[in-house]
Amino acid sequence: MKRRMSARTFMFLAVPLLIAAAVISLSQGYVTVSIADLGQALVAGMGWGLPLPDDEQTAILSIRLPRILIAVFGGAALAVAGTIMQAV
Repeated sequence: MKRRMSARTFMFLAVPLLIAAAVISLSQGYVTVSIADLGQALVAGMGWGLPLPDDEQTAILSIRLPRILIAVFGGAALAVAGTIMQAV
């Protein structure tokens, strides 16, 4: 008999993979940013630290981060919609 993966195990695998994909997506592109600079840019975006040069700061906070958040929330919405469709 085939065993199914529990929801808890799936979440322990899926959430770190999602975070890793988001960090890689934030750091790679036309303007490549290191992980340390990425953290500095996010902290500076909250008003707590020194900002990066304008092109890097703008690329991270105005372009990449909104795209990643839209993709994550859009995927979550599609997952919920699919679950509702199967339940009806």
